[in-house]
Amino acid sequence: MDIMLSEKQKKIIRFGAWLLKKKLGECATTEAIKDDMLNCPNPLFQVIAELMYDAASKSMSGWQQKIIGEVGTFALWVMYKDTAYRDVLCWILKELKDRIENDPEFSKQIDEMSVDPEDWYVNLWIKSRRKTKEARQKGEIPEYDKSLEESIFTPSEQKKRLSKL
Repeated sequence: MDIMLSEKQKKIIRFGAWLLKKKLGECATTEAIKDDMLNCPNPLFQVIAELMYDAASKSMSGWQQKIIGEVGTFALWVMYKDTAYRDVLCWILKELKDRIENDPEFSKQIDEMSVDPEDWYVNLWIKSRRKTKEARQKGEIPEYDKSLEESIFTPSEQKKRLSKL
């Protein structure tokens, strides 16, 4: 599995979405897209948008909430507005529905990979950062160090561990 290893890569994604929205003008502001998607006449896209915003709200990371809310719904908005992309997304959704209904192994994999929001990677990481802060305040670890719980979530540590596999 490949993971994003730097904040720089994540910032590039947000910058790209910002630049696209800027070039598109007033119709593509974050507020305009949210309003458009939550009030669109297409119930399929409206439900997907509602699910995306709901998922974003369950993340303890404000940054991730913004990425899901801005980049994710921007991509969904483009697919909704452009027939060429809309057809592709709807075909993918139909294929997913068919596989879930007809392939028990595929359905089982979805169940196995899906976790409750409180167990999402980002939420566990934020909780681990709180443990680090508490341990520093209690003098259990030095100011520059991380708790064992938080070190597990550090991308550079993950990269070291993955390279040894």
